[in-house]
Amino acid sequence: MRQDSPYKTRKNIKSVLAALEERVREDDMVYAVSGTVPAIRFYHGEEGSPDNYYYGTRWCGASAGPGLRRCLREMIDLITLIASFSNVPDRIFLVSKISIPEKLELLGWQVSVEHVTDDGVFKIALIENIKASRELAALPAYDGEPVIRSDFDVYLSENTLGYVKDPCAPADTKAMFFLHLYPVDVNDLPDHRRGHGFDNLDFNFYKRGVIFDGKCMVRIPLPEYDIARIGAGQYVRVGGGFNHLWKAEFPFNAAVMRKIGSP
Repeated sequence: MRQDSPYKTRKNIKSVLAALEERVREDDMVYAVSGTVPAIRFYHGEEGSPDNYYYGTRWCGASAGPGLRRCLREMIDLITLIASFSNVPDRIFLVSKISIPEKLELLGWQVSVEHVTDDGVFKIALIENIKASRELAALPAYDGEPVIRSDFDVYLSENTLGYVKDPCAPADTKAMFFLHLYPVDVNDLPDHRRGHGFDNLDFNFYKRGVIFDGKCMVRIPLPEYDIARIGAGQYVRVGGGFNHLWKAEFPFNAAVMRKIGSP
């Protein structure tokens, strides 16, 4: 076994981690796409990754194209979520298996891309000037009063709901979230939901949310049809039924610039 080196590292993950350790600042963000995550987690060991490391869930494929766009879309969703509630980092180190183009159309021409490492299986691209991105400039802000105060506070801005819990731990996000939209006109619902009378947008936090700076946050875009009221909460399955950990409802007046009435 000593001669064959069965655990020999044949990829460049160690040099990538060394480069990140050397260059990443405290206020930077490191975003690793899904194909790079197992190696990074393994070499960070029991101590775990620093708090400013975030792991993607979407497979990017082996070349630029639709796969890269999916990965970048997920990264941008994370950035915009953070920016909705907190200070967004101005520099992101993107770790992937794909060479990142010099221009990122999804973030706009304002950002710049530097290839920190572009040889080997794992690659690092430093994306700078994130705060100048046109994508972030149009973000909804969640600095007013929440429409729901509960285990999670729920904010409404334009056509987006924001769930926030502060402080928050991963255990707070394990239960399924329910989100039920009751339309002004039931005929606006998808065909398979009309018989129920409401739209079901239940979601799993793992796929939609992020834990950042001690906060748990999720952004959920709302459909375009007029909404009369919205129900939200979390639940767990118990036997053949459900146990709600928290639930609340608020009226929604879509006819007046999508502003709400009193919760």
